[in-house]
Amino acid sequence: MQYYKNGGVKARLSYTDGKRHPSLEEFLMSGEKVTDYPALRYRVNDRYAERGLYKIFVEFDNMAENGKFYRGDYINGLVDLDSLNPMLQTVTTGYLDLQKRPGHKADSVVVIASYLTQFGNRLYYRLAIPLPYKDLN
Repeated sequence: MQYYKNGGVKARLSYTDGKRHPSLEEFLMSGEKVTDYPALRYRVNDRYAERGLYKIFVEFDNMAENGKFYRGDYINGLVDLDSLNPMLQTVTTGYLDLQKRPGHKADSVVVIASYLTQFGNRLYYRLAIPLPYKDLN
């Protein structure tokens, strides 16, 4: 929990064994819950037929510059940054270059995005992106 000097709740976040739960609730000094966080979206560039390449771009809908993007998934419902692989990224966009690999079979790629809120806390998003080809890695 985080509190304002007046005793009001500023944020609710929880940990288990030092690992963050992805949920976060933040409140203004008035006690009103903050809900205006950006949404996470993705787009693709499909060059599979020509070059065996499938590129995925992930970004926040407000083009926020204070995000970080990772490939991987939560471990037991907790955010474990040590188990995630940072994605290549520009100021606003994370991206993955997936290439055709024989013997690889995946139906989706999981992306974890981290958004730095106005209160300095990290809000985590999980996005499973379906893959149209099963031999991408």
